[in-house]
Amino acid sequence: MQTLSKGEINLQHDELKKILQSFGIVKIDQAINNAIIEVIVHHLKTDLVTFESESISDLGQHQTQAGAIRGLIFLAIEEPEFIFRFHSMLTLKIQHAEHWLKFLDHKQKLPSIIKFRLVQYLSA
Repeated sequence: MQTLSKGEINLQHDELKKILQSFGIVKIDQAINNAIIEVIVHHLKTDLVTFESESISDLGQHQTQAGAIRGLIFLAIEEPEFIFRFHSMLTLKIQHAEHWLKFLDHKQKLPSIIKFRLVQYLSA
């Protein structure tokens, strides 16, 4: 996924709004909204329209990309400190696998395969 134009970014925000509505959420804090877009769309190279992601792939038979992406978004809403810390670690350009493992390992709601793929992508 390349750098997005303003129109493409607006489309991603619109899709995030639809995903939130599917969770029964009408409105979230703008900072959380922006952090989700920054982390999931920009850094993890995810398209919320197609649910395709460069960072979350090859998940095996029991997990889909769409399910994994929706799970990350739900976790970000349920635990805002997760998405803010994730953003901080990306901003600091932390690439050591052990730091990412330690951070993600505390998130019991994330399946191991997703943690593994994220660590693999972020520490490359």
